Amino acid sequence: MQSVILACLVVVAAAQIFPFNWWNGHESDRHAGYTFEYHNRHHLLLVRDRRHCYIVEDTTMEVAETYHNKETRESVEDDIIKHIKDNDGLHRERPWESVTHHHDPLAAAECVGKAIYELTYKLPANLMVTTTASA
Repeated sequence: MQSVILACLVVVAAAQIFPFNWWNGHESDRHAGYTFEYHNRHHLLLVRDRRHCYIVEDTTMEVAETYHNKETRESVEDDIIKHIKDNDGLHRERPWESVTHHHDPLAAAECVGKAIYELTYKLPANLMVTTTASA
């Protein structure tokens, strides 16, 4: 039993230090004191600083398309940071609520010991990536 508990603690500690890109197939970026990680497997953008963890649920996949585009990524990150600093669309979550709502154990492990907030975020029209269909 002690070895199981120890293994869990090692995983939680490792999630704080090392990115597990193979688990979620996510991209990671640091910008203005925040770490941004897009978790493809659960369609979440995780934004962290030293004391807080912000979860942006991407149900429409608009954030993913724009975030994965290197030309617009920094603008999206700036806009999200503005929402965070303005306390716009933030809702406090308890750790167990975060796990049961988002079903992302890696995000939960990365947010251990931090205040967790869900950010209701709508991508501005000027940041959306337009795709054209070839005829």
